[in-house]
Amino acid sequence: MNTPRHIRGILIVGILFSLVSTVFGSGGGKGIVSTEDGFVDIDFPIVDSKKTATGLVSVIARGEVQGNAVGFAVDINPSWKPKPTTDKRIIFYWGSAQFRSIGKESDTFVRVLAGMYRRPCPAAYMPLRIYVEAVGLAEELIENDTLPKMWS
Repeated sequence: MNTPRHIRGILIVGILFSLVSTVFGSGGGKGIVSTEDGFVDIDFPIVDSKKTATGLVSVIARGEVQGNAVGFAVDINPSWKPKPTTDKRIIFYWGSAQFRSIGKESDTFVRVLAGMYRRPCPAAYMPLRIYVEAVGLAEELIENDTLPKMWS
């Protein structure tokens, strides 16, 4: 069943996919919002990214959605593992990440996203860190247990 935790996991995976499919930018811009089958997908401009010596990639995304300045950070761990689907020709790569609050813009993002889903916002702020399991949905994302080529 679609429990709030399940829905939150789907949202996070969708947001992460939007991040890795976005062109890097020098500053914020408008977030591109699309909806399909009851899901909200927002593509944000990536305003900063860094790769550490351990392979962790940190990305900061900022943009304007519904007239509000919103943003957050995502730290993507370097280790990804393949998991085949029932169709042996299709393999998804799974890893872990954490969303980080960057302050007021992140708090606003939570409220705007809750409004887009017509859901009450239980807290007026985004937690400092949200740990998630992430999946690469595009074929060019993950190869040989490494991060996407664009971050190599």
